[in-house]
This record gives sequence, C-alpha cells and structure tokens, in this order.
Amino acid sequence: MLRNYCFLFLFTILSHGQDADADATLCLFDTSKCIGELKPDNPFVYIGDELVLNCSLNTPQDGSYNALDLRFTHHDDIDVAEEDIHILSEYLAQLRLTITSPKNKSHYMCILNNQIVGVQDLSLEYRPRPVENVSCVVANWDTMTCNWQLGPYVKVEDINILPYWWVQSGNGYYTCDRSSQTSCFFNASSYNEGNMYTMMIEVSYKPKNREMYITNGNYTIYADQLVKPDPVADLTANAVNSTCLHLTWSHSRSEKNLKYRLRYYSQWDKETEILLNPGRSLKHTVCGLHPNTLYNFTVAAHPRTQGFWSETVHTSTTTLEDE
Repeated sequence: MLRNYCFLFLFTILSHGQDADADATLCLFDTSKCIGELKPDNPFVYIGDELVLNCSLNTPQDGSYNALDLRFTHHDDIDVAEEDIHILSEYLAQLRLTITSPKNKSHYMCILNNQIVGVQDLSLEYRPRPVENVSCVVANWDTMTCNWQLGPYVKVEDINILPYWWVQSGNGYYTCDRSSQTSCFFNASSYNEGNMYTMMIEVSYKPKNREMYITNGNYTIYADQLVKPDPVADLTANAVNSTCLHLTWSHSRSEKNLKYRLRYYSQWDKETEILLNPGRSLKHTVCGLHPNTLYNFTVAAHPRTQGFWSETVHTSTTTLEDE
C-alpha cells in the first residue's frame, strides 16, 4: 500500500494542483481527512474475469457531492467507460471491468471532481491450465525425458509445475528424478522397458493472500514406441575395388535388431538412400560407384518398429583407381 500512497502523492502534484496535493497529503497521514476509499486493497484478477472495485464516499455535511460525481481512471488518467461504472447508492460507485489482457495491468483511481478518493494497483495473471504438447523420448532403452509446453502467463516463473507418474503394473505414484517447469527426467532406475506410463502434471498458482488455483492433466506414454537409439559407433568405409566400398559399424544395443539408414553421395552423384532391414548385420557393401572418387557416407539407427532415428554418423573414403 505504501507504493500506492506514494504514487497518489506524486500524481496529485503533477495533475491535480496544490490544493488537491494538500488534501492527499493530509489523507496519507490522517485517514479522517480522506473523503472516501477505494476497495479492495491490492486487487488481483485472472485474465478473462471481472475486476470489481468499490469507491465509497464519506457523507458530506453540506450535500455538495454524491456518487454521480465520481469517475474512474486507469493508465495515468484514462477514463473508464461509463457503462463499466455502476451507482450502487448515493455515496457508493462500483467499477466492474472485464480484464481481457496483460495490458489491463495498471493503477486504477477513483476521483471526485478533481480530488483523488483512492488508488489501487491491479495484479493479474492467466488462469492456470493443463500443459500442452507432451512428448517423450527414451534414450537408447536406458532413460526417458518428457517435455511439454506451458500456456501463456504474465510471469511464468511464478507458475508451479508438479509432475507425477505411475505404471500399470506398479503400486503408488512417483515424482520425477529431475524436473523443471517444462520437463521430467526418468533415470535408469525409474525407466523400465516395456511399461506403459501415466503422467499427471499439476499446474498451480498462488496469488498473494488468496487461495491457490490448481488444475492438472493426465497423459499416457507408450514408452516402447518412443525410443531413440544412440548413434552407431566405429563407422568405417574401405575400398573393395574401383566401384565398390565396404562399410562396417557397431551399436551398443545391436541385440535389439535395429534397422539402419545408409546415405551416400559424391561430387558426381545425388544422395542415395538405402534402408537396411532389421537384423544384427552391422555391415554393407555399396557397388556401382565411380572409380577414384571420394564418397561421403552417413549411417543412422532406428528401432525395429516405432521410434525415432538416431543422430547420424559420418565417414568418407575414396574408391580405387581402375587398373
């Protein structure tokens, strides 16, 4: 409230003249000198809801004013539309304004003629809502990371996110081994291959001196369909003759019968792609190439059925010259 009164004092000096300045200063130190009040203090509204402020006047001894003489302003003396002001009694006016965007954040004043009755600073935020676009990736059948997006918020750092998870075959629920506002990490002991996971992500916000608002959403994760293998290792290419090259590689989870994507090109040829069927073979011979030509190769791995391609690994070598 001190900030409100300081603003009141400064605004009066700049905009309402010395007489009003004296009145505002007296009201600051002696509430009996105030001509009324604006309530509630420190208003908070979720965007999309209605701001309600009540401006009440002290009853004048001479009957020189009433609620019809009041006006409301915001953003440094911009008048609120008359249709948003409601006269509730002879000395009580109510502002009812639908808050539609963060731009509505401002100080709101109630003014009688040229004298400030009260001022309040509005705090606002978007109402919490379930997270969106939840996606998970299992890293090489070892760990899992899930990410999501938050809705728009005025101060996203004040929004609290708490993810829980459980599995069909388990008992109870668990928190993430490591989490942030937009992610949940399952370490090797938490991730179990073959499980279907359910994740509940709780979103909450606690305005100052007000009740917490909580919402959540449940998300099903078919982890076996979300594996991204590690890149292949030890990729080498050796010339067999002037038109053939032989490639070999290894993989840390070759027992999973991965499939592989081989791509190659030279300065003379467009890129060619070969998909190698699932199996434990970690080699391939490419023929029909140009003699004495540098070829660039990339290899990526993929689970046998659903999942993601690994990062690619590159190598290059040159075919032999014709004899």
